[in-house]
Amino acid sequence: MTAWRLLLEHGNTVGLVFDIVGALLITLFGLPPAVDRGGVTYLITEGTDQAEARKATRYERLGRFGLILLVIGFGLQLVASISQRCPR
Repeated sequence: MTAWRLLLEHGNTVGLVFDIVGALLITLFGLPPAVDRGGVTYLITEGTDQAEARKATRYERLGRFGLILLVIGFGLQLVASISQRCPR
């Protein structure tokens, strides 16, 4: 079975899994309430906290990855749905 045929037959399922994982990543990392994206600390000094800056970068990357998974998942579902409706 070719990869294309496998994609057309199981695209809905794979797309749904991508959508679920993407939605979870966006939920967990998309809008971090306690993380300042600039890494700025509001303590006595005006310096930046490198650990917070790295954490913010990680949140941004995982949030974007979640969004990419959502788009790919919807695309896979669309391709599979169209291929099922078209005569072979």
